[in-house]
Amino acid sequence: MQRHEVEQELEGLYLEIDSFRDRPPTVDEKGRRVWLYPKEPKGGRFWKIRKLLSYFQLLILFGLPFLSIKGQPAVLLNILERKAIFFGQVFWPEDLYLFILFFLSLVVLLLLLTATVGRVFCGWACPQTVFLELVFRRIERWIEGDGPKQKKLDQAPWSREKFFKKVLKHSIFFLLSFAIGNLFLAYIVGKDTLFSWMSQPPWEHPYAFFAVFFFSLLFYGIFSRFREQACVAVCPYGRLQSVLQDENTIMVTYDYKRGEPRGKGVKNRSPEMGDCIDCKQCIAVCPTGIDIRNGVQMECINCTACIDACDMVMKKIHKEPGLIRYTSQTFLETGRHNLPNPRIVGYAILFVALFSTATWLYLKSPSAHGMITRAHGILFQEIEDKISNAYRYQILNKTLDPRQYTFRLLHPKGELQLGEEKISVPPQGIVKGTFLVLLPKKHIFFAKNYIQVGLFEKDTLQETFTLTFLAPEKKP
Repeated sequence: MQRHEVEQELEGLYLEIDSFRDRPPTVDEKGRRVWLYPKEPKGGRFWKIRKLLSYFQLLILFGLPFLSIKGQPAVLLNILERKAIFFGQVFWPEDLYLFILFFLSLVVLLLLLTATVGRVFCGWACPQTVFLELVFRRIERWIEGDGPKQKKLDQAPWSREKFFKKVLKHSIFFLLSFAIGNLFLAYIVGKDTLFSWMSQPPWEHPYAFFAVFFFSLLFYGIFSRFREQACVAVCPYGRLQSVLQDENTIMVTYDYKRGEPRGKGVKNRSPEMGDCIDCKQCIAVCPTGIDIRNGVQMECINCTACIDACDMVMKKIHKEPGLIRYTSQTFLETGRHNLPNPRIVGYAILFVALFSTATWLYLKSPSAHGMITRAHGILFQEIEDKISNAYRYQILNKTLDPRQYTFRLLHPKGELQLGEEKISVPPQGIVKGTFLVLLPKKHIFFAKNYIQVGLFEKDTLQETFTLTFLAPEKKP
C-alpha cells in the first residue's frame, strides 16, 4: 500500500473517531432529520410483557374518567375550579402543601429508580411511549407493513395504493388524537360536563371546543410527526439521565466482552471473534435509532426492544441469549453488582422521609376548611354584665359525604351562641352564617382582646381560629 493511500485511510479513521456520537441518531451530518422506521420485535419475551402491560395502562387511562366514587369522578384535576379528586379524596387550594410533598416524593422515587434501573419509566410506563409504540406505530404497521416496508412505501412514487394507505393511516391517527384530546378534557371537567358539551353545538362552549381541537392537533402532531423527538430533544428527564446513572446502574447494556470483536456471518468464524455477528437488528428495532453497542446513550429509553431482537438472533445461531441484557458496567467488568450504594441509600431515605411526612400530614388534614371574620358594622354590644362580639363564618366541606360541624369557644371562658347546635354542610358544599361570643366584663381588661374558637366535627377538632374581641376601653 502506497503512502498516500495509508494517509487517506488514517484520515478517514480520524474523521470517524471525531464524529463518533457527536449528534443524535435522528439527525444527519447536514442537520436534517433522519426518519426512523423501527421494526417490531415480534416474539420477544419483553415485547409480549410490554404489550400486556400497555393494555392494562390504556384500560386505566381511558377508564379512570368514567369511574365514579360517591357520584364524583375517581380522578379529577379541575384546574378551573382549583380542586382535585383522587379516589374519593378531595383536595382544595389550601391543600397545596400536600400536593407539593407528594410530587417531590414522586420525583425522588423517579431519581431512585433511574439511579437503580435506568430510564425504565420511559420505556415501560410513560404515556408518550405507550401511545406511540403500542398504539400508533402498531396501527401504522398494520396499514403500511413493518419498518422496511414503510420506508419502501415512503420512497415510492405516489400511487392509488400509497394515497389510500396514507389517508387511512392519518385519518385513524387524527381520530385517535381527537379521542385522547377529549380524554384529556374529561380529566379536567369530568365526564358528565364533557358529555353535556358534546351534545351541544360548539358555539355554545367555544373555549371547550377550541381546547379539544387544539389538543387533538397537538397529539396528532406528536404521534404522527414529532414522535421520538419528544424523548430525544424535549423531555428534560432524558437530559438528567447522564447525571443520575453511573457504572453501577442496571440498564440495557451490550456485553462487549462477549460480543467483540464483531464479525459478519455465521459460517467460517474464527475462534477469536465474539458472538456479535453485526446483523444490526438491535438498531433496526430501536425506537430512537441508537446503536446500543456504542455504550450507554441519553436516547436509550430502556424499552428492551434490542434485547428481544438480539436474543432471537442468538437462538437462531445457537448462541446463548443475553448478549444485550439488563446489567451494569460494574457487573461486566467485575462480575458483581455494587448495589445498594450510598447514593441509592440516600435517595431511598429521602423518599421514605418525604412520603411518610406527606402521608402523615394527609391523614391529619381536616375534613373541613373554615373562615371567620368580624361582622361588619358592629363593634361590640353590652348585655348586662357581658360584652358580645358578632362574627361571620364560612365552612367548606372538603369531602364527598355530608358532614355536621359546630364551633366552640376554647379560650377564655365565656359563651358562644350559634343559631343551631349542628351546622349541616353538603358534600363539597359551603355554608355561611353568624355566631356571637359573650365574655364576662370582669374578665376583660383591654379594648382589644384575643380569643380562640375551634371548629369541631363531633369531638374532633378540625381547625383553630385566633380572633380579636373588642370591648369598651376602661377608664383609669
